[in-house]
Amino acid sequence: MSDSTDNDMLGVGLQLTVSVAHDAAVVAAVGEIDMATVPHLREAVSGVLDNDAVPALLVIDLREVSFLASAGLALLVEIANATEVRDAALRIVAITPPVLRAFEVTGLDDRLAIYDTLVEALAAPRR
Repeated sequence: MSDSTDNDMLGVGLQLTVSVAHDAAVVAAVGEIDMATVPHLREAVSGVLDNDAVPALLVIDLREVSFLASAGLALLVEIANATEVRDAALRIVAITPPVLRAFEVTGLDDRLAIYDTLVEALAAPRR
């Protein structure tokens, strides 16, 4: 996968890296996802999904996210809907207790495909 970090994708408290290879794209986040940083994540994902060649798989890597606010959860639901419309799969990688807890208390852990590692998320069978 080729990595590219775009300084335009740096929000206050959030750094994003977008990697694309073959039929998969990974958007990796470092920091906090809240009302102030959600627009930066939305922009990064839109750059992937609004492309002519939408990848079959989009992975949002939250392993290095320390805080996930309701605005971030709402965006992830939007992204899930957008990938579904584009006939693509969405996978989330999350391991930190605060982020996992946010998914659990909202019930989104049942709606979204959440994995412990990037390798597992990329290797899981496509539905």
